[in-house]
Amino acid sequence: MDPDNGGGKINSITTDDIVEHIEFDGKPFLAYKTLPIDVAILRGTTADTDGNITMEKEALTLEALAIATATRNSGGFVIV
Repeated sequence: MDPDNGGGKINSITTDDIVEHIEFDGKPFLAYKTLPIDVAILRGTTADTDGNITMEKEALTLEALAIATATRNSGGFVIV
């Protein structure tokens, strides 16, 4: 993904740079541009009339809250 080695571009059709070099505290880093999230589809166990969702019987909740928050912050829709 290093911009000096193509920056993750697969072929000549890809023209947008998605990564760039930055310097932070005197150290070099790669900075990746964020992409908007339009829709997130999550699974919940139960819901009430206010839209609160519980996940007590789901096998893995992992990043459900982070996904929902990122989607809403991008102006997207969360479907549960």
